[in-house]
Amino acid sequence: MTFLSPYYRRLARMAFRDPLKIPTMLRLRLSKTDEWTRDFSGGPVRVSPPLIVSLRLNYGCNLRCVMCNQWGDQGLFAKDPGKIVRREMTTEDWKALIDEIAPFRPYVTFIGGEPLLNDDLAELVRHASSRHLITSMTTNATFLKQKAEALVAAGLDYVHLSLDSPAPASADAVRKDLQGEDSQREAVEGVRRLLDVRDRLGVGLPIVQIQTVLVQENHRALWDMARFMEDDLRPDVWSLQLCVFTTPELDAATTKVYRRFFAQGQSGWSGFVRTFDGMDFEEVRRQMSRILASRWSFRLRVYKPVGMRGFSFERYYTQPTAATSDEKLSCMHPYVFAQVQPNGDMVFCGEQPDYRIGNVRQERFLDLWSNLRATQWRAFLQKRLFPACKRCYALHELDHFARK
Repeated sequence: MTFLSPYYRRLARMAFRDPLKIPTMLRLRLSKTDEWTRDFSGGPVRVSPPLIVSLRLNYGCNLRCVMCNQWGDQGLFAKDPGKIVRREMTTEDWKALIDEIAPFRPYVTFIGGEPLLNDDLAELVRHASSRHLITSMTTNATFLKQKAEALVAAGLDYVHLSLDSPAPASADAVRKDLQGEDSQREAVEGVRRLLDVRDRLGVGLPIVQIQTVLVQENHRALWDMARFMEDDLRPDVWSLQLCVFTTPELDAATTKVYRRFFAQGQSGWSGFVRTFDGMDFEEVRRQMSRILASRWSFRLRVYKPVGMRGFSFERYYTQPTAATSDEKLSCMHPYVFAQVQPNGDMVFCGEQPDYRIGNVRQERFLDLWSNLRATQWRAFLQKRLFPACKRCYALHELDHFARK
């Protein structure tokens, strides 16, 4: 397998270690869906099971990241901690759900909040792995040093972790630690520990992806971050992502649409309201050109909205309305993705948790997936998007996936 890149060698390792995961790997990479062309205007319509099931184990987090719609400067819980779900599912509840969804072999991702605050995370990963499910975790990595060995031993396949700058001062300005700890140092030590354990045990997994979100606080450090990835951490993947944000006007318009069509309000997009002043976009462009022209040992992913015409970093960050596409885009999340909230509520969009499909404690997962509320949501999104949705670059990536 020496002719394969390190990233694909690790995928091959995953397939060799558990061949029953191969169908899921193929579905994730090759599958297309035409479910969105069906007629959802009548009663409940049964659709194929989701490719991805996201398990939000908790809402609690030890950091206050500036861009986060949960705990950021404008975050939902930062403004109103009383909205946090108190009746979280137990470990046995999560195991039962994993058993229920295992037959259709989804990709299972554990998220939060901060999922490493759940003491039983490794146990849940081990349980999902025993059911031949591909597993991943999204984390701020500050507790990874202590838990790396247990997670590797449990069979975790992917880790998506956040790191925004090689300089502690700018990194900590983006991701502020509640206890005043050096979050950047803790995260870096966690990554090093994870890679060390993986190599020492010789398992080749998990695949490690470090994600950097472009914001004011780190926009001058992109090249330095790329060099830090290459010279120090050497992850399998480094991804640079645009910051998801919206405007007060788009947020208010989205709430208005919710009230008109669903007789309820919404708060998910409210946590994304922010502005970007003082960014040197010529400096961003210069660094990005240099990064893209260079060769790296890791797999580089630069996410940008493929559906946006005339894209530029400056337009995206300073003209939120003008930067959206004129194309009629289709959100594919209701056909390929479901998220279960800490209390068992199922939603189709983690950024819009106010529209609940039902609760997995009360009904079977696949019954919820195709019930009347699910059908009504799909029917709505077939005809239009919520005003704020065009600020979601994942929408454009999913639309691109559907039209291949």
